[in-house]
Amino acid sequence: MIQAGYAADHADARAALGFAWLAKGDAGRAFSFFESDLDNRGRLPRQLSNLAVARYRSGQPEQGRKLLTELEDMAASRFFSPALLASIYFAAGDADAGFMKLQEAVDAKVRDVLFLRQWAVLEEWRDDSRYLDLVRAIGFSPTEH
Repeated sequence: MIQAGYAADHADARAALGFAWLAKGDAGRAFSFFESDLDNRGRLPRQLSNLAVARYRSGQPEQGRKLLTELEDMAASRFFSPALLASIYFAAGDADAGFMKLQEAVDAKVRDVLFLRQWAVLEEWRDDSRYLDLVRAIGFSPTEH
C-alpha cells in the first residue's frame, strides 16, 4: 500500500498519509491508510485515536463515537497519553473535554504536547485563552509557529 521510499517504513507513515489524504478531501483513501495502520500495528490507542479523529472530521460521528468509547474504556485500565483523547474531543467539537484532557497531558508531561501548535484539530481554538495558557505552560510562545 505504501510506496517504497525513504519514509515508507517509518512507524507513523500510514497515519501521516491518512491525515494528508483527509486534508485533501479524500476520506476513502484516508481511511484505507488508517485501517491499514490498525491492521499492521493493532488496536493501539494512537491508531484508534487517529481513526476516530478522521471519522469525526469526515462527518462520520457515529463511527468516531464508537472508537472514542473504546478508548475511554481502555483508559480506565491503562495509561496512555490523554492527548489522544483530547484530539478526538476537539474533532468532535467538545472543546471543554478536549481542554481538560490536554491539561492532563501537560500535567503528565507527555510528549504529544510538544506538537500542540501543529494540531489541525485545534485550529478553531487557537485564540481560546485555555489554548494560549497551555502553550505557555509548556514553554512555547503562543504566536510563534
